[in-house]
Amino acid sequence: MTKAHKVDVEPVSQEIQRLLSYKNESGWFVLTKGSTVMTTGHGFTILKVFEDFEKWKEVVKEKGFESTIKEYHNMALLTEWQCCWLDIPTMAGKVPEMTKCPECTRVMETFIDYRCCHIVDGITTKAHH
Repeated sequence: MTKAHKVDVEPVSQEIQRLLSYKNESGWFVLTKGSTVMTTGHGFTILKVFEDFEKWKEVVKEKGFESTIKEYHNMALLTEWQCCWLDIPTMAGKVPEMTKCPECTRVMETFIDYRCCHIVDGITTKAHH
C-alpha cells in the first residue's frame, strides 16, 4: 500500500469505526445528500444542532446547508461530548495494540470487557442493551 493510498483509506476507516462505535447507543444519525455521507454522530448532538436552528438558520443562506450543519455539529461536539468505545470481538483475529478514537483521533484506552448474550441453541434469550 502506498503512502498516498493510505491517506485515502484512513478517513474511510475512521468513518467506519465511528459508525461501529454507535452500535451501543440509544440514538445516532447519518446525514446524507443522495448517496454521499455528510456527517454522522450521536443522536443527542444532532438534536442540539436542530434545537439551536434559530441561531444558525441565516448562515445557511451564506454557506449552504451542508457546510453549516457540519460546522454547527462540530461545535455541538465540543459542549455535548460523550465517551466513544469500540467493541472488537476476540474472534476478529489480532486485536490492535493501539487504536485512535474515530471522533477526536486521540489514542483510545484499552479495556477488557466480558459479555454473555444468553444464547441457547442459537437463540438469544434476552435482548441486548
